[in-house]
Amino acid sequence: MKTSPAPLDADLLRARFRQLLPLLAEEWPDLNAVELEATEGEADALVDLICSRTEQTRALTRRQLAELLALVSASPRRPRQAAAASAPPTIEPLDRLVQSLEEYLDDLTRQVKRDVAPLALNSAREHMGLALLLAGGFGLTLGLFLGAMGYPHEKLDDDATG
Repeated sequence: MKTSPAPLDADLLRARFRQLLPLLAEEWPDLNAVELEATEGEADALVDLICSRTEQTRALTRRQLAELLALVSASPRRPRQAAAASAPPTIEPLDRLVQSLEEYLDDLTRQVKRDVAPLALNSAREHMGLALLLAGGFGLTLGLFLGAMGYPHEKLDDDATG
């Protein structure tokens, strides 16, 4: 006989939310870390966010969150989390901020690769002549700039005198 998973405990979710964040990012990679943290572990806000980004029902999302919460509650702390717990209190907020910014940058990079790169590639293919002109103009400008700074000539003058 199959037992149904335990219902989602909103208080436990709020208490274990920081430990749950890596699992949430792994389970739903399309979710932004900043948006996840903005829910502050509130069960309804988190379910709403996940449902808005996926095609899942609220019931399925609540079941999955309850399973992830059970995993976090049953597993011992990871070494990084244990080290962070023993760190001075001023470093922990900075570490979270840096981690949050890194995750946000990763999300932006993925979005650019997913959304902008194909558009730029298609545009370059459609307007090949313009793309070549731009690349040539950029190369010429860079060469003139470096030449005005004496970049290749300094090395040649040193080799000729030595």
